Amino acid sequence: MAAAALLITSAVGATAEPGDEVDPATLPSAEALTGTDADTTALKVQSLAGLSGPTEAFVEFTDSTTREAVAQSRSASPQAVADTAQQQIESTADEVVDDLGDVTVLYTATNGLAGVAVSADADALRALADRDDVVSVKPIIPKERQSNAGIDLFTGSAASWQNAGVTGEGQTIAVIDSGIDFTHASFNADPQYAYPAELNDATKTLLATEPEWPQGKVLGGYDFAGLNYTAAAGQLPEPDANPLDEAPGLCGEVPPTSPRSDGHGSHVAGTAAGWGVEADGTTFEGDYTTLGEEELLAMQVGPGSAPDADLVALKIFGCAGSSSVTGAALDWLLDPTNELAQQVTVVNMSIGSTFSTVDDPENALIDQLVDEGVVVVTSAGNSGDTHDIGGSPGNANSSLSVANSVADTFNFEGAAVTVGDGESETVPGQYSIAYTFPNGPVGPSEVVTLETPLLPAPSAQFPEPSELDYYSGCFPYSPEDAANVAGKTVVVAWDDTVGLPCGSAARAGNAAVAGASGIVFTGLSEVFAAGLSGDERIPTFQFTGPVTAELLDYTPATGVITIPEPLEITYDNSLSVLSVAAPSVADTLNDSSSRGVHGSLGSTKPDVAAPGTTIASVAVGSGNGWTNKSGTSMAAPHAAGVAALTRAAHPDWSAAQVKAGVMNTATHDVTIGDVAFGPQRVGSGRVDAFDSVNNTVIAYDKGNSDGVSVGFGVVELDPTRATSITRTVEMLNTGDAEVTLGVGYTAQTTVPGVEYTLSASSVTVPAGGTAEVDVTLSVADPAAVARTLDPSMAPSQVAGLPREFLTIPQGWIELTGAPEVETLRVPVSAAVKPSSAVAAGPIVFGSDVATSTHVGLAGRGVDQEGYLSATVPLNLAAESPLLDADADASLQAADIKAVGTSQYYLDADTPYIGFGVETHGPWATLGASNSLLIEVDTPRVRTRSSCRSTTTGSTGTTSLSCSSTTRRGPTPVWSSSTTSRRRSTPTPSTRRRPCCPCRPSRWASHRRRSRRGTFRSPTA
Repeated sequence: MAAAALLITSAVGATAEPGDEVDPATLPSAEALTGTDADTTALKVQSLAGLSGPTEAFVEFTDSTTREAVAQSRSASPQAVADTAQQQIESTADEVVDDLGDVTVLYTATNGLAGVAVSADADALRALADRDDVVSVKPIIPKERQSNAGIDLFTGSAASWQNAGVTGEGQTIAVIDSGIDFTHASFNADPQYAYPAELNDATKTLLATEPEWPQGKVLGGYDFAGLNYTAAAGQLPEPDANPLDEAPGLCGEVPPTSPRSDGHGSHVAGTAAGWGVEADGTTFEGDYTTLGEEELLAMQVGPGSAPDADLVALKIFGCAGSSSVTGAALDWLLDPTNELAQQVTVVNMSIGSTFSTVDDPENALIDQLVDEGVVVVTSAGNSGDTHDIGGSPGNANSSLSVANSVADTFNFEGAAVTVGDGESETVPGQYSIAYTFPNGPVGPSEVVTLETPLLPAPSAQFPEPSELDYYSGCFPYSPEDAANVAGKTVVVAWDDTVGLPCGSAARAGNAAVAGASGIVFTGLSEVFAAGLSGDERIPTFQFTGPVTAELLDYTPATGVITIPEPLEITYDNSLSVLSVAAPSVADTLNDSSSRGVHGSLGSTKPDVAAPGTTIASVAVGSGNGWTNKSGTSMAAPHAAGVAALTRAAHPDWSAAQVKAGVMNTATHDVTIGDVAFGPQRVGSGRVDAFDSVNNTVIAYDKGNSDGVSVGFGVVELDPTRATSITRTVEMLNTGDAEVTLGVGYTAQTTVPGVEYTLSASSVTVPAGGTAEVDVTLSVADPAAVARTLDPSMAPSQVAGLPREFLTIPQGWIELTGAPEVETLRVPVSAAVKPSSAVAAGPIVFGSDVATSTHVGLAGRGVDQEGYLSATVPLNLAAESPLLDADADASLQAADIKAVGTSQYYLDADTPYIGFGVETHGPWATLGASNSLLIEVDTPRVRTRSSCRSTTTGSTGTTSLSCSSTTRRGPTPVWSSSTTSRRRSTPTPSTRRRPCCPCRPSRWASHRRRSRRGTFRSPTA
């Protein structure tokens, strides 16, 4: 980093004041800045670059884990061997903790990984690199919760019970989440105690006391977090033996700004394996194999996908906030001496993060669980359609990652409305989380509208308030509107397609301050893409689209609402409208479902889709009630239940084979209009439990059987020659008779010049044997490749501006002719791009006073549809060799290979310095797990500024933002070096905005070093 500072000083020396110039003789040579043995040590903590103050991190040791020790030992007492290994790890942990000084220990891992998770000062953590017994120190990325009866029919789960007799019996699903309310009737017909009604000393004692196990179908579990843990900096978890899920009413000691868990884990567990609750509120205790459709749809709470599976509750969240103790729960499951952990066959993780890397330490624990025969199901994330935004654990190669699709039948909460002099009727909708009906129903209440749009005061964000002339309720009410809504219900416009600066909490809060007795939101869809937070002071209710159209005249473009006839509403959370059919939205995708990783580090995601929108399942603390939630969190447990059914039907299959079975039979297209979403948004397609249970032929990438999908990763094309890459799909026939399969490829995104070909159109697979088919990615003429948008992607992304995107030829290998199953699928994808390779000739200046010269360039450039290479001349400052060839890919991406600078002018008076940084490994996502810190010395004013790289744009490009500066006259403004412009799409990458004192350059980033080492030649 000093090298960058010195070079910058040299580059701007011409503008320095007299006496401020730097003597070139004092500058170190490039050779003096090359890597040393000490750099290998520094690589251990490279992930901490740029971090300061309290930091949560996992410190991995060289010690053997208990699993490794037991596997390597021939002792007759595995428990004793495991105990010895555990003691050694704990001893190392004690020494590390002593070195750290002021530290909070989150947990110690002894089974899957050897190490300790801590919260400590970043500088103290970096100092651990000097310890020989430390492998690495990596920041912990806190995980968040990713927020039935009709769904059981839609996914084929009910058909598996009725027609195949497979209900999940003999399987055990561990739910890593906010706990499970084992007092609820869907889990327990005879609970040990009633759910606590309020938070007091007796309740706190109960929540920390181990119950008598089993509690109904919940065999046991553990609480790794405690009641009030939120993963705030330096906060210590308070583990206990009671993993009871906590309702919002028990969360009074946590600030209201921290989002409540609200029974997330209980809802998830009910979706995966709840018994179900009869219409009279009692536990269903009948025979699922004879349960008819009419009886199923009449249930108050529908059964989970695998209703006869058992459950284990592993609680990693407090009553609110996020969590950094996920690794502790995974390590618990890997304990070779834990008898309850050994019973687990499926794990559900409806948790996630954004942009975290594939080689996240928790993903390594997931891979170990899969190797041990446990199917791990994860949610893909709720961050929308941005490349690689789906982070861990949903990007773990071996996990079954699940996107959020929409079903065709829904349960809704209800409110009673009266129109004019008519009779009261219950209409479907959804209530908010914050209001808990402490005094029962509210109403009847007259419904009124706002008379004027609510506008913000002029500000930098809203310089022209007229641009928000919309009846949204986002801003404080005028005196006239406050008087109009006092003691009444106000209805305001809610339209997910209109960008507004607030959500339900702000709108409900403004209504409450104005004196309203309640607030209603309009709706446009038959289902809800997300839930409502609301306000704890007043009830909040949202109408479905059909109800909005029936009761109101609503113009979405302006937010104007009129009420044709007098309207009253009574808020009553005991009302519901069950089994509402909505066929028009079936097998569509929730917009929030995250696009997955595209293969930079060997993993492509997600794997399948499952219904996760407006899902009715267990309501925490209700005894026997239900609530709706939406998100990939709700999709994952459907797939976990399907995995449990598949495992029950195929007990000899490995975890990877069960995953393949679920993926191969997920052949229902998830669509937007007439266009199917591709593998990097929905994997194979929407799950089908009945087909997965009955199927006996599975197919997967032979070179990555845990991943199943055929992923070619990033393919850089040499425009001067053809490219051909082959991977092999292996088919395994677990049936009793040979099977002949038809083999074909169905494209979802077709890219000009790119073709997938198969080595055979049919293949015969012997009983109990395997067969193979090669799939080849061919580019005969790289010059014909054009930058191509996935047809399911919107061409604009933020504020209507053209989006950044990758070119992804993708689709599915489809196999026909398997017994009992019409079609099997294996996803196929790659990320292709032309690349340039330019070398510079000798650099010769005509004289000692010359300030410019011409440099000859040789090699190949890129100039074709959508791609244009550019060359950036840089002053080479230093080079460094690869420090550790065995380091994780994300660490190699932080291992600097070369650095350089260049000076240019935006205009006559604004000099810029461009930084060029090349690393030894590819950056799958920039600025997420690693960042670059460049210290800038400005000799004119003798000050120092720190600039940190951050991620901008959908593909993860780099810009620099400076934390401090001192000005005196025109001071150079720093920006990141640029590498590639995509000519066909005028993206925001060419725009610069003030970022005092830096101006980010937002161009796609991929750097290739030139042959002479004096230039960085960018690629497309």
